[in-house]
Amino acid sequence: MEVRRGSALKDALGLVRISQGDLASPLRIRFIGEEGVDMGCLRREFRSLVVHQLTHSSLVKGR
Repeated sequence: MEVRRGSALKDALGLVRISQGDLASPLRIRFIGEEGVDMGCLRREFRSLVVHQLTHSSLVKGR
């Protein structure tokens, strides 16, 4: 999955549209415009960004 650091939450919500067959395979993250191979660290960074963006979004704060 190609994601943008500044839009990790929005990109994560795009997972809802992924087919069931695609969800069966391991999730691989690639940050757009960056080099890196996902050996687990990029997934952790992505999850961290999603949680941070979610906790600072209007979805949680009721803005």
